[in-house]
Amino acid sequence: MMRLQPVLLASLLVACGQSEKQSSEADAQCKADINCIGQVLTTSAEVGLMCGDAVERLSKNDVKWNAQLLQQRFSRATWTNGNKSSVTLIGDQAQFQNDFGANVHMVYQCDVDPAGATVLAVRAVPGQL
Repeated sequence: MMRLQPVLLASLLVACGQSEKQSSEADAQCKADINCIGQVLTTSAEVGLMCGDAVERLSKNDVKWNAQLLQQRFSRATWTNGNKSSVTLIGDQAQFQNDFGANVHMVYQCDVDPAGATVLAVRAVPGQL
């Protein structure tokens, strides 16, 4: 399990002129909405790097990322479980090299606990979104 620095949406809202009470309410609303928390997590460079490193460790050979330097590695987000305590980030910007040296497009997923900002699990299967 990897540990990430917490995503502090509340501090961003306070910096934008909202009170701490308003920002904590907005933070709670964001954590309950998959579109909002998904946007926060998929655009976080730190989450992208930590999940990206975990995805790379799944390959026994080289990994080639199709995403450019500032492009997001994860394009979708969904709840991992029914109680909405973790988020699964999904992407298809990587190719794993197989044993014959050919690159295979992969769809990969990274489960993240947004409360503790922890990478819970990663998985990848051949294919594209």
